[in-house]
Amino acid sequence: MCSQLLHQALDSNAPLAFICSTRLGDTLISLVTVNNLVRNGFQVDVYGDYAYQLRAWFPWVNIYPAVPLEQAKKFRAYSQILHMYDRPISNELKTWHSNSIVLADSPLYHLPQTMVDIQVKICEEELGLVNVVRDNNLKPLVELVAAKYQNRVVINPTSFLKRKNWPKNKFIKLAAILQERGFIINFIVAPDEYSMWQDVVLQGFPVLQFAVLSELAAYLYESAFFIGNDSGLGHLASNLGVPTLSIILRKGVARQWHPAWAPNVVVLSPAWLNPRPLKEKLWKYFTSVKRVLAGFEELQKK
Repeated sequence: MCSQLLHQALDSNAPLAFICSTRLGDTLISLVTVNNLVRNGFQVDVYGDYAYQLRAWFPWVNIYPAVPLEQAKKFRAYSQILHMYDRPISNELKTWHSNSIVLADSPLYHLPQTMVDIQVKICEEELGLVNVVRDNNLKPLVELVAAKYQNRVVINPTSFLKRKNWPKNKFIKLAAILQERGFIINFIVAPDEYSMWQDVVLQGFPVLQFAVLSELAAYLYESAFFIGNDSGLGHLASNLGVPTLSIILRKGVARQWHPAWAPNVVVLSPAWLNPRPLKEKLWKYFTSVKRVLAGFEELQKK
């Protein structure tokens, strides 16, 4: 992608469409770019289901549900369309829309930086924006109090990919230790995952599910800490200002994808666990509760 051509293609006098990823973390990160476009005088209409569920937290921009592929012709109304990642709808649009651009085509997406900081680079070097910031301008709901429950720890033990998940029994052991130290522990899982985590309730820990993402965000916002795998909820917690501990498979993944707004500690498997195929298969078994607990203690100091 040529930055000069991209910069020339953008016209602040014409509204542009920004099509979000289908992932929560990606969506929140890409809204950094949207925020900077708006700060630079662009009128942006955002399309994405996660963004739409959180629209009350982003009152400064128009947000709509994702448009189904069969309704892609809706975007004829826009002279400019930006996508974070290539998807079926971007492939469809490129067949007939003259100015539909996938930001992830930029070589900047391969930089050894956080994805949040890569958005900043995209804004400066590809979009030619000025006075760029690294936040997405999330606005907490006025009725909420940040970290209201200062001993509440939220654990999200799942993620989009099962291979990213630290074992359930280790999450339970970690929760028991933290509870003994005076923390109130609450597990959060998606509604379709709840049946697989009912045994955690028998261990004495509440397992919560939220059908409405905005309500989950409110619960996180008033919590003190978040612990999870490499997942979208970690990015949401960080975006809400909640210190996060992330248990992540590989160092390279952690470098780009750890939550990058609030204080964060990443726990990796032991460095000696190599080569990569072996690490991918065995990392969760060699990442001990003691190792994660030490990470949490480091997070407390931050």
